[in-house]
Amino acid sequence: MKRKIAMLLSIFLILTLCSCAAKETDAPAETENTIVEISRGETAADVNKLVASAVAYTDSFQSADGSVSIEINLEDVELLEANFGPVRVRPRAITGEEAEHIARVLFGDAEMLDYLFCRDYTKAELEEQRALWQELLEGNGLIELYGDDEAGQHMAKNTAETVEAFLESKTIEKAPERIERTACDFSFKKADEEESYEIRAITEKDGIPYYFGAVNNTEGGIGVYHVSAYLSTEYNTPNNMGVHMLLDSLLSEEEPTYQQLEAAREKAEKLIEELDIGQWQIDRCSSRTAFSLGSRELKTITVTAVPLYNNIPILRQPQLGNLKSGEEDAQSCYYQDLSFEFAPDGTLISFDYFTPMELVDDSGSDTHTLSFAELMGSIKAFMSQTTAAQYPRPEGTGGTLGANVVISSIQLGFTRESIEGGEDYMLVPSVTVYGNYKTTYEKDGQTDSFDYRAEKGQDVLLMTFDAANGASFVPGNNGLLLG
Repeated sequence: MKRKIAMLLSIFLILTLCSCAAKETDAPAETENTIVEISRGETAADVNKLVASAVAYTDSFQSADGSVSIEINLEDVELLEANFGPVRVRPRAITGEEAEHIARVLFGDAEMLDYLFCRDYTKAELEEQRALWQELLEGNGLIELYGDDEAGQHMAKNTAETVEAFLESKTIEKAPERIERTACDFSFKKADEEESYEIRAITEKDGIPYYFGAVNNTEGGIGVYHVSAYLSTEYNTPNNMGVHMLLDSLLSEEEPTYQQLEAAREKAEKLIEELDIGQWQIDRCSSRTAFSLGSRELKTITVTAVPLYNNIPILRQPQLGNLKSGEEDAQSCYYQDLSFEFAPDGTLISFDYFTPMELVDDSGSDTHTLSFAELMGSIKAFMSQTTAAQYPRPEGTGGTLGANVVISSIQLGFTRESIEGGEDYMLVPSVTVYGNYKTTYEKDGQTDSFDYRAEKGQDVLLMTFDAANGASFVPGNNGLLLG
């Protein structure tokens, strides 16, 4: 997008995640609260009624049981009072026309063929593959692919055994001369499961094979509406080695540069415009370890975006792990979401688009959000009741001895709540709280520690609050301490 919403959104607190790097925050130099004066002014041009100047705030305190030390360290943030009302939305199915449009945005005029799962090689294809497999067995290709340490050697050994079995079973005389293919017509066809309809295609762009799929599934009272694309082949290759070699040619263990991150962000912005799926805001652009080949960890650039309604973002929540139906506060469809994975050179690795929504009603009365002081009071009241046991530590370790938490950012926007007895959802004014935590724990009779940001490369969503009354609530999967 052309960042045309930047001025409107400047009165909200926007997460620094979209700066393409997690910002380390120093501990506060003093323990007393520091608040820069807030100036308020009326604005009639949009839904935002109150504007605040930059705020800096520091505080530190202990949980009631003494096991958690909490610091609040907010620097150079813009906050925070605005009036905006709830919005009612409804998930909807993806049309064949939309699926085709998305495919064309991603792959241009490339030929799209109906997908054949684990299809056979033709004689010509198999002859080429057998030569490649034999070369890998005779040289150091598998060690170079998977690594030269114990884990890599183990993976290489297993793959070599599978390759040898393939060489025996996949003989050229048994392979077909050619395989008839059908062009994808982008019509949803009923899958094996009741009430599930799919489009499944294969294509190739710049010599790289991709799978493309779209699904509408309303089985059992849930709704799965999803479009995806990712690097893949149709072939049944030894240990998925064909995809591993493609990934190895595109990715590396090195961190992408700032210039590569910015290029990926710009490419994602351009694609979002071309997709024409509503108003979206990029909320993350960063490196992550996406694939492990033996001992080698290959990195991609992840770009994610959240939708906006009335120029207000939906606050990111961890995507739901499963869907429910018929229960109180049940989340029966995935959160609306958009994500891209790129190689450092900008090659698309994967794409995901979840849960298109149609606007049902945005005529609700404005909700006056909490003042800054009230919000800080709600955060402190909740955090004071937490215990060290609530903060995860590596599996297989003993009890958590203590935890240190630093709250470094907050964001104002919408979160999604289910409506009892219906398929609609309400987007309600909310506040999310982000930060980092470090825990100490026992392992094998010794004390060790775990630092979330150091391990994950980003801050963690700690909790979500109702922006009107400061009560913590759980609309779904909304944070480490509430999910």
